[in-house]
Amino acid sequence: MIRKEFELYLKDLNLTTKLEKEYWRVYERINEAGTPLNYSQRANILLSELRKMKKS
Repeated sequence: MIRKEFELYLKDLNLTTKLEKEYWRVYERINEAGTPLNYSQRANILLSELRKMKKS
């Protein structure tokens, strides 16, 4: 998921500021420079982590 797609995703969720910051923290951690993961792997991990956060 590219940054623009993620921004739209967050906008659609209508999150609190605190929760939005947590989502961005996860996004940045998964999309660190030099990661060996490809685009699809990063997107799957990101969505999995966000689902976990949503359930909490």
